[in-house]
Amino acid sequence: MRVLVVGRGWLGRPAIEHLGAVAFPHAGISTDLPADSAAVRLRDSIRPDEGTVVVNLCGLRYGAREDLQTSNAHIPLIMAAALAGSGAHLVHVGSAAEYGVPADPRPISEESVCSPTSDYGVTKLSGTQAVLGAMPTATVLRPFNVVDADLPHGSPMSDIGDRINRAITSQTPVEVLAASTIRDYVSRQFVIESISAAACLRPAGVFNVCSGVGVSTGDIARMVLDDRQMANAITSSDDSQSSTIIGDPTRWRALTGLAEALGCRGIVDTLGWSESIGS
Repeated sequence: MRVLVVGRGWLGRPAIEHLGAVAFPHAGISTDLPADSAAVRLRDSIRPDEGTVVVNLCGLRYGAREDLQTSNAHIPLIMAAALAGSGAHLVHVGSAAEYGVPADPRPISEESVCSPTSDYGVTKLSGTQAVLGAMPTATVLRPFNVVDADLPHGSPMSDIGDRINRAITSQTPVEVLAASTIRDYVSRQFVIESISAAACLRPAGVFNVCSGVGVSTGDIARMVLDDRQMANAITSSDDSQSSTIIGDPTRWRALTGLAEALGCRGIVDTLGWSESIGS
């Protein structure tokens, strides 16, 4: 099996190492051409066959809408069009942001209605739709909130960590936007293992990569403070914005046997916050 990974970011670098893959620069995908012409050029470059798996980890979390559309939607379309009919397989990594914020707090399944609320979610959903429209045999993975010790700068969890750190240092309350916000967290390693399983099994369709367990922001902050034996209060600047987003892991777990449920303790340990914050 020949595995090509597009994207060398926070997920891309460890995926390349774990899979023993070759990095394919997304700069080699001609986004200035019509999609069909760009797909032909990419196909000539990759020369895909039945032994080829392409993992798409190219994407932007922040930026101008046009740039998000190019990275999150247009490039995946070109990839799918280039691989379609070749016998090769595409593993496209989408996002739980494609679902948006549901009014119903029950776990989100792959059949749930997608109503993204951000430019990121909208463009990621466009990418998923483009991939499955051009290549119905592709695998689309939707990771929920991914954590590890080296969080990308500017990520929501990185901001929470900074807030806790400042509060410990200044001996002031930890102020978060909505302490009762509940999210579903998985480790980066679990996502990498899921990508590897998708490359080997080649399942078609959308799969949630999640734990099925919800943990609140306030509980995470409290555990870190307790570990550091700090009694700082936790306050919410606007708890009216609290929401619950938990995924249903049933489909992916049944197919692969992969499962993870970090819980509050597991999240803090995966982040390494008990040792790193306030030190």
